[in-house]
Amino acid sequence: LISEFCQGQVLTINRVSSTTSTAAATTSLGPEPTFGSWVEIGCYTEATNSRALTLGTKVNYSTMDLSICADYCQSLNAVYFGVEYSGECYCGDVLEAGSVPSPDGGCVMPCSGNPVEICGGSDRLNVY
Repeated sequence: LISEFCQGQVLTINRVSSTTSTAAATTSLGPEPTFGSWVEIGCYTEATNSRALTLGTKVNYSTMDLSICADYCQSLNAVYFGVEYSGECYCGDVLEAGSVPSPDGGCVMPCSGNPVEICGGSDRLNVY
């Protein structure tokens, strides 16, 4: 487990796609997570005046993991899902204005429901 955290919110965003794509090489603790057709696209900041993803929200600080969030956002037919602050899940079709890629070091919090998975950070989203 990583014991250092940066201040600020972290959001991880993921995108569903019916095509095969190749992600750019990044430094990570393991392979890029995938869930069905969802592939991690990176660590992103929250938007300037709102959440980065606004279609749906699910919060569970006890059991959240990537598959719970992916399943929830898939049920909304969202293009992206993102996990933040160990137990927050957000869904959306676009990243709102001001949400930009953040250094991977900003997304370091383990998921509350599966500590081997990473669920964003403070004001940072892991986006799929």
